[in-house]
Amino acid sequence: MMNKIEARRIALLREAIKNVDKIKEIQTFIDQELKAMNRKAA
Repeated sequence: MMNKIEARRIALLREAIKNVDKIKEIQTFIDQELKAMNRKAA
């Protein structure tokens, strides 16, 4: 039974890591957009 629980935890961790990578990509995109907006405003 523990093996199923451990496997599930590992699967959840892998999903969480993928989500963190997506969030980082989104943050980078937002930062680039904000910099572009600041250049236009200046």
